[in-house]
Formats: sequence, structure tokens, C-alpha cells
Amino acid sequence: MNLPEPPKADGYTTEIAYLPGYYRDLNPLVQTLVLNAMGVDTWRRGTPMTYLELGCGYGLSTLVHAAANPQATFVAIDILPDHIMTARALAEAAGLKNVTFIEGSFAALKDMALPKCDFIVMHGVWSWINDTNREYILRCVDACLKPGGVLSLSYNALPGCATVPPLRELMVTQFSGASGSLPERMTAALTLTDAVKSLGGGFFANNPMASRRFEDLRERPRNYLAHEYFNTDWTAFYHSDVAAAFGALDLTFVSLATVFETIDELHFSPNAFRFLSKINEPTLHETLKDFMVNRQFRVDLFVRGPIPTGNAQALCADTRFAAVAQPNDLDRFKRRTTTGEVNVAHDLSRAIVTVLSQGPTNITALAQHPLLKNWPSQKIAGTVYVLAGLGAIEAALPAECEDASRAAIRRLNGAIRQRNVGGPWTEMNASTITGGGVQTSREDQIFFLAQADGVDPVQFAARVLGESEVTISERYRHFIDVRMPIYIATGVD
Repeated sequence: MNLPEPPKADGYTTEIAYLPGYYRDLNPLVQTLVLNAMGVDTWRRGTPMTYLELGCGYGLSTLVHAAANPQATFVAIDILPDHIMTARALAEAAGLKNVTFIEGSFAALKDMALPKCDFIVMHGVWSWINDTNREYILRCVDACLKPGGVLSLSYNALPGCATVPPLRELMVTQFSGASGSLPERMTAALTLTDAVKSLGGGFFANNPMASRRFEDLRERPRNYLAHEYFNTDWTAFYHSDVAAAFGALDLTFVSLATVFETIDELHFSPNAFRFLSKINEPTLHETLKDFMVNRQFRVDLFVRGPIPTGNAQALCADTRFAAVAQPNDLDRFKRRTTTGEVNVAHDLSRAIVTVLSQGPTNITALAQHPLLKNWPSQKIAGTVYVLAGLGAIEAALPAECEDASRAAIRRLNGAIRQRNVGGPWTEMNASTITGGGVQTSREDQIFFLAQADGVDPVQFAARVLGESEVTISERYRHFIDVRMPIYIATGVD
């Protein structure tokens, strides 16, 4: 059988795009889950809304959410032409009519005739721009965010990042004076910093966190370092600073956006929990929590104007959840906090995941299932939230939206897979169940693409990856036998 030639890169960037995690915190379904759990009655899933992302990069998260929510309108902005060209090409290839990508600077936001928005999100922006650009963003949020609208904002946080400015100063000083290519200048900066650290004493001896951070960053990809440590602008903020800036626009902080971080009982000892419960001033409350866990990064959710409230249990009752883990695989879903390890490998968690493995459903239906009917409903709801925080289950698209979004998500996955044929690009595909991203290796995407095109997957993958068919054949069998059932269960096919 004649195999198709790998597609040309026309309309696409030739650079590699790295997707940190899969931007779960930017998913409007997840943001709504968190807000509902706090008793905030915000966007109803499956209904129209307008979503704006500032600093979208290659637009991957916006593309995924646009495919998953065809009834909604998405706008995304980035200053780099390469980013916007790539995002537009993917949107066109996927046939997405509900997303617009705009090339422009934050200074130009006022001239873009942007719509009134239900969601405005920023990931990796606020800490990496200067005060002037932050002012442009504040004006945009003030002009565009509707009453009751949600702002999602991530930033490097203090006190956890307190050791970064001096470490960065040491590296950037050497970097700025070095010659050569960008990677060569970064290597020179890392080499000098390592030499200073190796001499012992001084800053590194008195700041062990800085030593640990430096050891970690030496192993990171160079593009990550360029953005995170060698960027022209880099600022860490106390939560109080950010809350004050957006409070002036009538935005109120409601919650951290990361599900796991919102479950205070997992992060604080009983004494600390009692202590915090006596603090009624919201900004002080958040600041104390940041000090107690030494938080280094925050993703905050703000709501504009009078906060629409409701009963948290009732608001969450119709939220569907889907299993992305197997009942016998819960041991790997664990995390350490200041109070110890959080592990959900117990009977109730396994029962919940077993039920959800049969298909997405809501907490009300879970409590009525024969496997769970003897468990208290409050215990079930609490465990569901912890499982969602650990990533063993995910908020799922409403049942009435599945058919409309499934075709668009599959087209987007096809476009992403085609892009990966030309070279490594992103190890992410979208889920037809959760409307979010799922880690999907480039090789597996090549297998999926070959199956969809009706060509021999082993021959095609061997040609694209430049490896022998014998080696690829063994890995393809593992893909079919082991990973394919997991992909299908998580909505990637």
C-alpha cells in the first residue's frame, strides 16, 4: 500500500510548542465546578457564553474549549504572528467557526473591538510582563468583563518565590553580558551559577530552597528557562497585591482555580484549620494560607460585581463526572501536602471510579447506584471532589452537548495529529467526554492518524519516526492492548 507523504508545514510554525499539563485550570467546565462548590451561581454548562484568552500562545487550550463548546464564542490574542498563524491554521483544519485569533499587543487591546465576556483567562502572563502592560490588561478587563463574569489569573506567588529574584539576578547578569546564541548564553549563566553554588556558604548555604530550585531548573527544557527565568520582565506577587489591583475594578476573589488546592482540609493540620477558620477577612485569610504552605504559584478566580450565590450542593448536583483512571489504578493518584500524603486508593474511591467507568454521571445518580447506596451522600460528594482534585476523575461535558462537540473535537484531534507528522509539536489531544486535554504521545497520535486514514499504522509510524518496523510493531501492539482502552475511556479515539 502506498503511504501518504507527510504533510507540508505550509500555514504552520516549525517550532515545537510545549503544553504545560493540559491547561485544566483554563477549562470553563472546571472553573464552573470550583465556583459552584463555593456556592457561586455562574455560567450554566452547555449554554452560550463568550470566552477571551489574553496571551494564548499557540491557542491550544482555546482550540480545545472551542471544539468542546460549539454553542459558545471564543476569542484569543497573542503578540507573536507565528502563534496566531498556527492557531488559525488549526482552527480552519478543524472547521471551528466559533473561535477568532487576533494578533496584537496588549497596548492594542483598546482598538480591537472586543466583545463583552463571561470568562477572561490568562495563563503565564501577569508575572512575565511589565507594569505598563499590566495596566493595559486591567483596562481591557474593566471594559470587557460582564457583571457576574469570571476572571482566571495565574501568577508567580510570594512568599514561595522569595528566593527566585536573587537567583534570577545572578543568572540574568551573566546572561546579559554573554555572547553567542540564546542557548549558549543560558548555558553560560547556568555554569556560572553552579560554580558560585559549588563554592559553598553565602546565599545558597543560607537559602536551601534556592539550591533545590536551581537543581530543578538545570534539568528543564531551554525554552522553559528562556520564558521563566531569562525573560525581560519577571515579578512575583503577594495575593493581596493582585486582589487590590482587580478589586479596584469591582472584582472579588472567590477561590483558587485548581481543584486540589481548594480542599483546605488536605493542606492544613487541624490546629491550622481552626486557626484559619477564625480569620474572616478574605485577603488576610488567603495570605496566611500562602505563608503556611509556602505557595509558589497561584491560579485565582475572581467574579465581577455582586456575586450570584446559591446552594453549593444544589449547584454541583447536575455536574457530570467521568473516570480517567481505572479502579485498580488509584494508587498512582496521590500527592503530598504539608500534612502528609493524600491517597485515594480505598473502597469508596474504587466504587466511585467503577461506576464512572461505565459512563459519565452526576453525584445525585452516583449516590443512588447499588455500589454506593450504603455510603452517606456527603461522603460521596467529598470523595468525588478529592478524586477530581487528584485527576482520577474529571468534570464531563453535559450529555446534551456531547453529540454537538464530538465531531468538532475529533476534527481538531485530526488536525493536531497531522501537525505532529511533520515533527514533534504537542503531546496533547482533546477529550470528547471532558472537553479538556489528555496527554497523548506523538507516537500514539501517529498511530491514531494512520488508523483514521486507513493505512498500515506500523509502516506509517516507521516512516514518520524513522525507525524499523520491527521496533514499531512491538510498540503498536502495546498501544492497542494497553493504551487504546484508556484513551477510549478518556474520550480520545
